[in-house]
Amino acid sequence: MILTSSLLDAVAGIRQGFSTRIHSGGLSELSGEEQLREASIRVATSIGFREPEQVRQIEQVHGARVVVVGRDTESCGDALISTDPTVGVAVRTADCAPVLVACADGS
Repeated sequence: MILTSSLLDAVAGIRQGFSTRIHSGGLSELSGEEQLREASIRVATSIGFREPEQVRQIEQVHGARVVVVGRDTESCGDALISTDPTVGVAVRTADCAPVLVACADGS
């Protein structure tokens, strides 16, 4: 299941969605890493990205590191920023709430 924000839907240029564990149904026959990969593909395609590589993810570390797509090469951090409209950002959360911030003009 992909949940969307009507407030963010109103911003031109923003593709967004929040998945739930329900969205990853039918993946139980796959290993843990395979499940994550397939779930990531499903979420990316459901919000309009043709290739899962268009969506950048990082491993959350409960710190203060901000990773900028296209500038930083780190794979760990707590915030992920992209100014490239062809690249999406994604986070996986457990005990933290995800926050999505966008400019009013969709950039």
